[in-house]
Amino acid sequence: MLNQLSTLIGVVIGAAMSYLVGALHDRTRWQREQSARWDGTRLQAYSDYGQAIKECIVAYQRLAASRGLTTDPTPVEPTDDALEQAAKAELRRAALTEPLRLLADSGTAEAVRQVNDLFGTWNG
Repeated sequence: MLNQLSTLIGVVIGAAMSYLVGALHDRTRWQREQSARWDGTRLQAYSDYGQAIKECIVAYQRLAASRGLTTDPTPVEPTDDALEQAAKAELRRAALTEPLRLLADSGTAEAVRQVNDLFGTWNG
């Protein structure tokens, strides 16, 4: 009787361990798949925001070059069209801030907030 009980306990423990290992494996696989799934979206958000920042810098630098504040090979006088182009670049940058802040880690989200504050002081 004791021999059969020890066999039964061994089977129960083995089944429980098998379930536990399987569940942990499934959870790890799910987390890995979720991470890979969001990596592409995160990369696109970083890329879009970087391009928007670049557009703002180019527009502002060209306007500043027309005033002699910087050197740029293509200075632009602050006409209505040039100012509208800079405003559109700024609107695009501001719109791309939220997706990036939602998808980024906390350090990157804080850096985006600081850049947003910096651009806000320039425009406000």
